[in-house]
Amino acid sequence: MNKRIAAIAAAAIGIAVLAGCGGGKAEPSAQPTASVNAGAGATVSPPPSAAPTATPGLVAVKVYDGDANIEKLVERTVNVPKGTTAELVKAGLAAMAQKPESGGVPLAAAIEVRSISQTGSVLKLDVAIKDEGRLGSGGELLLVDALKKLFFQFSDIDQVEITVGGEKTDSLMGHVELPYPMKRTD
Repeated sequence: MNKRIAAIAAAAIGIAVLAGCGGGKAEPSAQPTASVNAGAGATVSPPPSAAPTATPGLVAVKVYDGDANIEKLVERTVNVPKGTTAELVKAGLAAMAQKPESGGVPLAAAIEVRSISQTGSVLKLDVAIKDEGRLGSGGELLLVDALKKLFFQFSDIDQVEITVGGEKTDSLMGHVELPYPMKRTD
């Protein structure tokens, strides 16, 4: 019963997000394969930026935190060094794991990026979930929504395959169904 309610709530949030995003599907751009391991920072050709560059050499990336009550998403913009889309996503996830100055809740605090790579329009993300920073069902629902917003702000990502410890998973923290692959249209 709770999974059904969570799935309905996730669908409603997804529809609301899509309605607010202009509704048009972005055209994927031709991108070389780029790969970033958790311990390495290889740079390939830079992707189209998600937002206007705030400072030379930096790209503005939208990231999302939970409000103090973990009831809604709070958007903020961080400036990260230019890089591949995979590197920008990794930097966005790192920012989402840090306690925001606004006093909100860092939704991605439990996520440790093990590897991230992009081939064409498919982003592959392998993570480990730490015990500290785990969220209840409402927080996990916000996290999945925040991840979708982070990933799909980049026009060259149409699908995301998230694995935990290299294995496909139904849920990040056991409460909310995680689509596999996660698609721009979800």
